[in-house]
Amino acid sequence: MLAGLPQSPARNARELELRGAYVDVLSITRGFTVANAMASLERIADLAESGGDIVQLIGALYGNCIGAAIAGDLRMAALLADRQLSLATRDGSPASLGNAHFSQFLTRLFRGDSVAAERHYALLEGHSDAEGFGIYSDTFARAFGAVCGWTLGHSDLARRRMTVANACAAASQSPFYVALAVTTESFLHFLLRDPEHCEATARAGLAIAAEHGFPQYTAQAKIGPGGASVLRGQGAEDAKLLRQGIAELRQTGQLIGIPLFLTSQGEGQALAGDTEGALATFEEALALNPEELIWRPGTLLCRGELRLKLGWAELGEADIREAIALSRKMTASAYELRATTRHARLLKARGDMVAARDLLAPIYARFTEGFDTTDLTEARRLVEALA
Repeated sequence: MLAGLPQSPARNARELELRGAYVDVLSITRGFTVANAMASLERIADLAESGGDIVQLIGALYGNCIGAAIAGDLRMAALLADRQLSLATRDGSPASLGNAHFSQFLTRLFRGDSVAAERHYALLEGHSDAEGFGIYSDTFARAFGAVCGWTLGHSDLARRRMTVANACAAASQSPFYVALAVTTESFLHFLLRDPEHCEATARAGLAIAAEHGFPQYTAQAKIGPGGASVLRGQGAEDAKLLRQGIAELRQTGQLIGIPLFLTSQGEGQALAGDTEGALATFEEALALNPEELIWRPGTLLCRGELRLKLGWAELGEADIREAIALSRKMTASAYELRATTRHARLLKARGDMVAARDLLAPIYARFTEGFDTTDLTEARRLVEALA
């Protein structure tokens, strides 16, 4: 019907409204990166720019940025985020600024710049109560703010942020936002190496997403039980569900997070005795999306562990050293502690107790919270054994 209307500002305004609604529906029912949604977002940006509507243009750039990030095109997402922030600064409205800082936060987090991501998280929090900021931004930002907190080594902060994300989702009374929060919570528990909560929240998210037909969260939630099995050291358990979840997630067009999920799959293969398959999966995880640096130290560490078990001492230690160096460069303290603990164990096994203690004790001393987590518990025990 719209195509039959003559060109006019009124017609373009109607198209903007219709396409915005269409994108919302497609994002929920088909996934964030489905081609029709991305095409509509590009059309919205063109219409808004030609009409001189800066607020509409900022909104379109926001949608395109999130879509590009989820599709794994982090370079494009960063360019869109920069343009969005420039326009939002000119516009000056709290909602525009809040959404612009969210785009900056998300792209910087996944590209491995956790310090800058945390800075933009603090800025978006200052605008989160603004009309027009939106429940999606609020829930998504707080959920991944938890991931950022964990990366920086603040596990207690991460759990508090996740509690707020769940509260935001519950207040919306929308199953979609509840599914978003719960599946991301499972993701956080996997990073915290907490298999019980990882599996429980994944299965809760799967039930909600499957009931309401949210393909991206149905797929993502299937990964959780497999990840929990890996954390328990049971590589064969739920492996099929994990592989199915990864395949379905990729079918929605999502690439973000896949390197982490492949790493978990590789760990499961190694536990099941499929060392050749595990090594191939780790290689795929490392090659899939080089811009997505946030998970890379974890993949390097897992490959290093497997190489050591295979007797490839030099290659295994090189992976662990690279994981430590990259973690430090990214200020990813959680991964740095995990990799340094493994390197200190290696030095201890060689009888070099002083070098092991000098390596691990300083980074362990930097932590001020999260002492109930597996990583810090293991690090503390090793520091005490080296004393």
